[in-house]
Amino acid sequence: MQCRFLTLALVSIFFLSPRSFAQGDDCSSATPIQGVGTWVSNAVGHSTSGFFGAGTCGPGLQMGNDAFYEWTATADGDFLFDTSGTSFLGAVAVYSGVGCAATCVAGFSPAQTGTGAMLSGVTTGDTFLVQVGVYSGGGTHLYLTVSELSDACLSAADDVFEDNDGCSAPRAMVPGHYSDLVATAIDSDFYSVVVPINHRLDVVVSQTMGDVDFMVFDSTCALLSAPWADFSYTNDTGSNQTLIFEAFVDHYEGLELCANYSLDIAVTLDPCLAGFDDFMEDNDTCSTPLPLAPGTYVNLWTGVDDSDFFAVTIPRNSSYSFSIDRGYGAALMRAFHSECSPLLGGNGVSINGSNPSSTPLELVIEVYVRDHQSDPGCASYDLTVDSYFDSCLIFVDDSFEPNNSCQTSTRLVDGTYANLQVRYADADFYWFCVGAGATLNLDVLFTHAEGNVDLGL
Repeated sequence: MQCRFLTLALVSIFFLSPRSFAQGDDCSSATPIQGVGTWVSNAVGHSTSGFFGAGTCGPGLQMGNDAFYEWTATADGDFLFDTSGTSFLGAVAVYSGVGCAATCVAGFSPAQTGTGAMLSGVTTGDTFLVQVGVYSGGGTHLYLTVSELSDACLSAADDVFEDNDGCSAPRAMVPGHYSDLVATAIDSDFYSVVVPINHRLDVVVSQTMGDVDFMVFDSTCALLSAPWADFSYTNDTGSNQTLIFEAFVDHYEGLELCANYSLDIAVTLDPCLAGFDDFMEDNDTCSTPLPLAPGTYVNLWTGVDDSDFFAVTIPRNSSYSFSIDRGYGAALMRAFHSECSPLLGGNGVSINGSNPSSTPLELVIEVYVRDHQSDPGCASYDLTVDSYFDSCLIFVDDSFEPNNSCQTSTRLVDGTYANLQVRYADADFYWFCVGAGATLNLDVLFTHAEGNVDLGL
């Protein structure tokens, strides 16, 4: 048993050592690697070397907490070096030669086109210095992935929007559906969309091959976000904005190095930013509610900072019903006494109650929107207010009372009996004689639309 335990431990150490947390923190002490694969290091443990080497590509890269590898090709071909799998934004540079005298020949950061640095025409045994580091953000695991580019992806046909390979030359788009788009690991697609003030941009991607992700930039190509998947942008800046987004191929964990995809672009007015006031404003406080008569009121708006308050008078001996029919957003409703306290009920889309007193009842209805991240900041709705006389609230005993039990039942003979009343807590009992062989016919006619009478023999 001890021998087996020791064997498993040794195997685990051998498996983790070559590719996990390799520490080459200086251009003079690069960690040797070869072939294709993924290597991970601890970015927290790296210092920022400031190394850019000779050549023109290195100084343009923004890179901190960098690590160094000495990579040797094990096959002829074209290879891509990137940071796929890193949870933050990474950058990579590839240098010909070894050590600190190497010359930069390929580089990549998220502010550039593509998803990595590509080397073409590599032959078996060629050796390069590879530098990988943090572009922005932070975390622990910094990945370097080396992939061989397939002929199919290198020969992928350009789509109709090319040449749109850089942030400085994006293809201007309008809302709509766009299909048969093509991107590769070395040929990202850049698009620009004008988002008017108080509007929202929604971009949805679908793909038939590969995996397309996004990065979003402002009009100066400054990185705004890296949503990776479908994204939305709301323009609350006070002026029209041009947004640029990059569709790039994410080929982490063996995914294709090229992709065919479609885009759906929508630009819509955000009513919560537009600040719609309905025709009933200003009714924003419980102390200044707008009086309402029974009826239905349509095309109303409310917001997180703009609740709507209405005053309703319920006549004596009347029941009431308030309801909202939601449009945009998720409006809610609650009711108070006229002094705005206490809360009578609600926090839903309907409220029902009654006023059994002999004097009118003054109520205040509030329609509001929750300040919750899952809800938009405003809502549209229709409001219905109804009240009606409820005869059950002024119940008057009929002429047969008291007949509230079997022992006090009232005798009936053939005939019609009108203006009878019954309620839940006051059943009516009757008795009658049925002769031998006779047939009893008993009909009940309702004169109250809200009632429901059952019979028992």
